Amino acid sequence: MNWIKHVVDFKNRFLENFFGQSSIHGFPYVVKKETHFIEKLFWIVTILLSVYATFYAFSNQWKRYNENPTVLSIGFLKPSKLNRPAITICAPFYTNETEVVEIIGNIWGVDNSSVSYEIYDNFLHTMSELNYKNMGNLKPFLEHSDKIYNNVINNQTIDLSVISYMLKNSSAIAQPEYNHVITELGLCQSTTKYNSLQNPFYKE
Repeated sequence: MNWIKHVVDFKNRFLENFFGQSSIHGFPYVVKKETHFIEKLFWIVTILLSVYATFYAFSNQWKRYNENPTVLSIGFLKPSKLNRPAITICAPFYTNETEVVEIIGNIWGVDNSSVSYEIYDNFLHTMSELNYKNMGNLKPFLEHSDKIYNNVINNQTIDLSVISYMLKNSSAIAQPEYNHVITELGLCQSTTKYNSLQNPFYKE
């Protein structure tokens, strides 16, 4: 019958396409028409042996798991002594404009009436929103690099890596266990005990 032939042809085309596009090594060579018969036989045997070896290893592990009781223990510690999972929050805090004026005055000795104030203001706002996706936003400041960075380098109390979180109002997270950290997503707040690795001003 014609419909049976169509079904068989469809099945053959489907299997050929499925195995030909498979990411399992060996299947594409089995269905490839240009592959020699001996090579196809080699891949079929290899695939079957791989399936058997996988099943054998899995069954042995499952048998060992069922026949050997496993005891889990967390020790005799009070619940308060157990370390909680670390939480890192990268929320969009708003910029504190009062601190911006103060920082620009402290670092560059410029107030908001100066012509150069806008350059420093834009620079600090860019730094406060910086992450790995928008690093290109610093390019416009290359022409002002001497003016921007010389004062920062000469001021030993200022670190560019922490300017941005100096601009952030952290009152959104009032809990004392949250600390500022520098991540690939910009400046965040975290409870991790490794804060000292991501925050040069971290205090125990």
